[in-house]
Amino acid sequence: MKKFLIFISFSFLFSTLFSAVEFMGMDAEIVDQRILLSWSTATETANLGFILEKKTDSLITWDPLASYLNSDALLGQGTVSTQTEYSFTDSLVARDETYYYRVSGVDEANNIGLLDSLSITVTETSVKYIIPNEFDLTVYPNPFNPVTRIGMYLEANCNTAINIYNAQGHHVKQLYKGYVNAGEYKLIWDAGGMPSGVYFCVINVGGRRLVSQKLVLLK
Repeated sequence: MKKFLIFISFSFLFSTLFSAVEFMGMDAEIVDQRILLSWSTATETANLGFILEKKTDSLITWDPLASYLNSDALLGQGTVSTQTEYSFTDSLVARDETYYYRVSGVDEANNIGLLDSLSITVTETSVKYIIPNEFDLTVYPNPFNPVTRIGMYLEANCNTAINIYNAQGHHVKQLYKGYVNAGEYKLIWDAGGMPSGVYFCVINVGGRRLVSQKLVLLK
């Protein structure tokens, strides 16, 4: 995962009576010329999901960015008593621009509650254009519990295999095996049935082992 220097200004924090989630805060960072938004909940009660909004000026009205109705990444867990991590990537990023984001929750009674908001300024350094290598891998969140998202970029068409091994080197899961075209791909590993510990995501491309990414499962 390539990360760059950014300036983040946390502002416009609201308190709310919305009780569908025990909210733990929202964060933002620049990753590969995009803005990665992440937030987490400690518990959820009848939670349908989340709504993300965006604007480029603090004085203008909010525009919809994504919601649980059109993005599986924003679907809630219903009722759970364990911590859940969420993330969403905004690909529409321009240099020397400040973006404002806010996240709201929606419960099963269709009550909407504002949870948090922040702003992030994209500096010239943070959007330095990078020519990708033949392969690129990102994992988020890491550490995770129990779901993590694995993203990869392939510069050429090839046979690809993505496998998970535990710290002892035993194979525990095959996430994908087959021929893929060049481009970006995202996979989800749900390790709900696995014990806490260190795992490795091993990527084989064109019959060559290109990368081994360490994953930490914390329950």
